[in-house]
Amino acid sequence: MSAKTTNQVIRHSTNRDIREIKKWLFCDAQSTEGTFRCNWNLIEKSHKNGDLIVYVESKSDTAVAYQFGSLCCPGILEVRRDMRRKGIGRKLVEYRIAEAYASDECLLHIQCTPATSIPFWQRIGFTLIKSKSGEQFAYRILEKKHIVPANGKTVNVKIRFFPEDKKWDRKIRAYSVAKPPAVRTSDGVIHLNERVSLFNLLHPDCRDVVVEIKVAGQCWYCNKAKYPEAEQIGVKSCLNGFFIDQLFPEEK
Repeated sequence: MSAKTTNQVIRHSTNRDIREIKKWLFCDAQSTEGTFRCNWNLIEKSHKNGDLIVYVESKSDTAVAYQFGSLCCPGILEVRRDMRRKGIGRKLVEYRIAEAYASDECLLHIQCTPATSIPFWQRIGFTLIKSKSGEQFAYRILEKKHIVPANGKTVNVKIRFFPEDKKWDRKIRAYSVAKPPAVRTSDGVIHLNERVSLFNLLHPDCRDVVVEIKVAGQCWYCNKAKYPEAEQIGVKSCLNGFFIDQLFPEEK
């Protein structure tokens, strides 16, 4: 996968790119402040694993920025010092978001290091969270709308996510409640007009998330989201949580 415009190419790194990145990380007569040269081993490893993308200035055919981690887990995004404040970082993020949509990774999670990067991530839709250790992280939930079948019949759907304690404590409060507009087609499948998702890392003490699904007032499922039975009914897992686009009636 690659993206092209008039002046640049974004693609997965080549051996030539990684040599160029190493050159401007280590050989430029600049201070180490504001660079990630101390993480060179991770950068090189991500290249070997095929996870490193680069921004190549087509005029010079030179890699001037890179990113790894896919924005689904903490990684690194860095732009060469003389190419900063030109929108390159935003373009790399947009590329990764397109990748995430394509692979149904709808819950993005990054570490804000250095702290001066926080305004950048907030400007492009990330929400800041602080870990117990004091480290700064941010997340972004990628919304997804669906066109539901025109011949479907409207049905009420209620989806709630709970901590594991829900299994023995009926009074436990839900983490989130969703009532997406939905229709049921003649085959019994329920189509939601928007994705319902839960970001696990917002609830680090929940242990195993429980999902409750009610259709027209009847409980279709209430148990751990990770179980195969949940998957059969339409609960899908991704790297950072769970999401639902459709619901399927239990086979009889």
